[in-house]
Amino acid sequence: MIYLTVQQVASLDGVQAKRTGVSDMNQGLDANVLQNVSATAVATMTAQSQGKLELIARIFADTGIKHLMKGLLHLVCKYQDQPRAMAINGKPMNIDPREWDNQYNVSINVGLGNGTGDEKIAMLQMILAKQEQILMQYGLDNPLVNLKQYRETLAKFINASGYKDDAQFLNEIDEQMMQQVMQADAQQDKTPPEVKASQEIAKAEIAKAQMKAQTDAQAQQLKMQELQFKVQMEQQELELQAKQQQMDASKELLKIQQERLKLESDVALHKAELALKEEAQTDKVSSDDMKNMIQAVDKIAKING
Repeated sequence: MIYLTVQQVASLDGVQAKRTGVSDMNQGLDANVLQNVSATAVATMTAQSQGKLELIARIFADTGIKHLMKGLLHLVCKYQDQPRAMAINGKPMNIDPREWDNQYNVSINVGLGNGTGDEKIAMLQMILAKQEQILMQYGLDNPLVNLKQYRETLAKFINASGYKDDAQFLNEIDEQMMQQVMQADAQQDKTPPEVKASQEIAKAEIAKAQMKAQTDAQAQQLKMQELQFKVQMEQQELELQAKQQQMDASKELLKIQQERLKLESDVALHKAELALKEEAQTDKVSSDDMKNMIQAVDKIAKING
């Protein structure tokens, strides 16, 4: 039995950590590390260890998996003697390996790019935001992004989140569907939202101005009607005053005429009295004539009274 000292075990752990990129720091943090190392430094060391793992995976894929896949392809093309039905992306297809070429140039894509999973998701989110902005601002027929590319970005976002089958979340888009979508989009109004907002604001301002003009016209019309009514009332009042003045003048004229008639009657009565006195003195007037003259004087007096 071989016994190793603590220094030898530590040395072997160091060699293992250098070769694999997995150290004790990745398995659990030491209390002293939290006191002396910042969170950014710990994240950097973790990313470096993951990068080393990715490097090992790439080397293993290029030196081992590549030759293994070539051997499997050669065996399938050589010994499978009849077609086989397979489901590819949910669609049934007949596969006949006898028609394949058994000397393909295999390109290894491990799927372990730079950065952590969170960094990849953040990058995909930024790409999605830019694609959405371009599609909303310039439409589906813009020269940068089409609907199929947007779907592929969403699929990569789903795959980066840990879901392998993106078809359960998103439908596939073929060329016929793309043509239909492009035709439908071409028939829609392509006016930018800010232009539409400006147009709506302009329409609202025009409607407001028209309403204000209409209200001002109605107010002006009411003011004119009020002024006309006031003028009519003043004219009627002047006419009434003129009629009243005319009536007062008629009353004054009638009063003057009555006074003149009274004066004339008084003068006639006085003359009659003088005549009676003269006749009475001369005794030339008969009794009947005297009586008639007295009755005439009485009538004149009654009229004047």
